[in-house]
Amino acid sequence: MGGQISVENDLGTPLCILLASVKNCSYQQDGFYEKISTGKIQMIDVGGIRVNEKYKLLLKRNDEKLQVDPEALREAEGYTFFAFRNESFGLKLKASWFVDDKFLKKKEENSLIGFILPGVRVEDREFYGQVYEETFIANELVTYLVLNGVASSIEDAVSMGQLLLSRDVFERVVEYQDFENLHRFFRLNQDHRTVKALGRLEQTVDTWGQSLALRFHSHKSISSLQTPGMEKKLASPSRSTQSKLLSSRHIDVMRHLDGWLEKKGNFGFWAMRYLRVLPRYKDEDGETICWFENTVSLKAKGSIPTRLLQKVEVLPSRNKKRSNIIQITMLP
Repeated sequence: MGGQISVENDLGTPLCILLASVKNCSYQQDGFYEKISTGKIQMIDVGGIRVNEKYKLLLKRNDEKLQVDPEALREAEGYTFFAFRNESFGLKLKASWFVDDKFLKKKEENSLIGFILPGVRVEDREFYGQVYEETFIANELVTYLVLNGVASSIEDAVSMGQLLLSRDVFERVVEYQDFENLHRFFRLNQDHRTVKALGRLEQTVDTWGQSLALRFHSHKSISSLQTPGMEKKLASPSRSTQSKLLSSRHIDVMRHLDGWLEKKGNFGFWAMRYLRVLPRYKDEDGETICWFENTVSLKAKGSIPTRLLQKVEVLPSRNKKRSNIIQITMLP
């Protein structure tokens, strides 16, 4: 979460507040355990709390016995949520806000939508002859969340998707299907109040390849990603308009720059690969261009750190059988 928060005890009784990591059932490493007297304000350091990790919050009266050993914390009843980013320095909270969980649910929902929806790739998809308009695929999103460090595991990525499904952010295409790490179609509820407040689906210049899939952009990022007149060009794209020149700085900004491209291998053969720009892939300092077998592969077939690049250019191919050529110029 980052930084410090202040918690005011406005419940009229002394309290114990404990936040523990679900993964290790401990508050010592990255949680906290505080006793707050009636009417007092306690400053709490939350710098060690990891965003998008699962935590359990326990709120007890001071005279109630609170077990803090890992086994007791694992069994204790409390509110479990994905930690959200502390966007404002010195976040001020009140203990009464934790009682009905509404505050935490809203903050968790806002945070997850901001992190997860840029990975949603919306297209019209055909399955057994039937076209499903404006859908995305569950396991593709799971792969995006894991590779981009939004989720620490496949299990957490699935839990995040299930949570947004339960909050009506995602909608089922097939009735009764749950969000799982499977090839299942879902839709984004563009009328959801939080989705509308944070951003919208846009066809922008940040997708490589011929496909102009809809991607989610926050309202503040849409204008910076579009160039003058680009909306008209995207409405009826030509091969010439799909040539894009990207510097390392632009790559750093365009977080969901990805798509299918043909890559020439070491032996001169061409093969379709799914390219992504990932943050800190294999502990690299900075972002890395990686290519994968398909959209759900977690292991890259190759990678190039962006710090070694001078420019990346996607050009239309002169060969009609190929859709694009990616030309990478390394630093001298």
